[in-house]
Amino acid sequence: MPLVQSIRERPDRLRGLARVGAVGLALWLGGCGQPPAPPPPELSVAQIHRLMRQAAPHRAVDAGWATDMRAAFTRLDVRATRQNVCAAIAVVAQESGFVADPEVPGLADITLRKLQQISQNPAAWAAINVRLRQQAEGGRTFYDQLLQIRTEHDLERWYQAFMAASMTGPLLRLVGKDVDTLISTLGSMQVSVAFARGFAREHDIPETDIRERLYTRAGGLFYGMAHLLKYEYHYADIKHLFADYNAGHYASRNAGFQRMVSALSGVRLAPDGDLLSYADGRASPSATLQAVLTALARYGLPADSQAVLRDLRQEKQAALFDTATYRQIAELHRQRVGYAITEAMPQIDLHSDKIQRPLTTAWFAGRVNQRFQQCLRAAL
Repeated sequence: MPLVQSIRERPDRLRGLARVGAVGLALWLGGCGQPPAPPPPELSVAQIHRLMRQAAPHRAVDAGWATDMRAAFTRLDVRATRQNVCAAIAVVAQESGFVADPEVPGLADITLRKLQQISQNPAAWAAINVRLRQQAEGGRTFYDQLLQIRTEHDLERWYQAFMAASMTGPLLRLVGKDVDTLISTLGSMQVSVAFARGFAREHDIPETDIRERLYTRAGGLFYGMAHLLKYEYHYADIKHLFADYNAGHYASRNAGFQRMVSALSGVRLAPDGDLLSYADGRASPSATLQAVLTALARYGLPADSQAVLRDLRQEKQAALFDTATYRQIAELHRQRVGYAITEAMPQIDLHSDKIQRPLTTAWFAGRVNQRFQQCLRAAL
């Protein structure tokens, strides 16, 4: 039985099969009707280091990277298979090229632009200008120091000192310019600080300073690999795993759902992986929810807006698969065209002060997938 066909026709079969680090799921399902093959072997530190060196041939990758990655697999209780190791290596190579605290081109200019965004408040801007010209530690002004920063960690240390003034700090915090908004992703895998804090809290990890931990080689790997592999996913095409790393867990599953809803309702939706709106920080009705109601009504099924809203609140969880709304939409689509769309590439334009040209989630997933495939082919 072809893998893609089996997934499209029976997405429910996958629940419970694809747990943590399930990059090797295709190997399990490949022999449909046969006993599962023995699990693939785990790689040693030496083998991981060899793959890392081949992934970054122009950089001397210290063996400590492999030691820390192998330790992260153990601590996360994820098997260090060739597939999982190559997935992690591909993301590190794409995000930082195996640099724990990578340089960011134009970081001083980016920071100044962020500070200038509050120039509509004359008092705040005047205070900032005064502070920039004050003498900092080492005898230079804060402005002169800013021009010398190269990495996000440099910037964070500079910013913490800059905000220490009795007037400047409160003004910056008042307009939302604390360090979390200034630098929200850190380290060798560019992990979200919010994700890392949430993961540490959920798993009772006693981290006293998540931000400092993410700047280290071991911390960046641990939390990056947690975001990449420590969740349940069901993808036939691993590009969608990498898309989720960029766009958020289950974004690819949700984009597939949106495509089904669009086809069934006749409503044109942007398959961006967001099923609800979060403008105020809380989930609220969206175009996707309205289109679901339209699709259900169009096919004569009960359309309770509150029930659908309750189901779509599971969009960041594997549990969405088990909701009545998902099952109804998948079954309607299956009846209409013969299969359910369990995954699709989220259509998202990437916006960040660090990005200097137009990029998309599809671009990111494609680039990481190329690195992943190269890693799979590399000699051990």
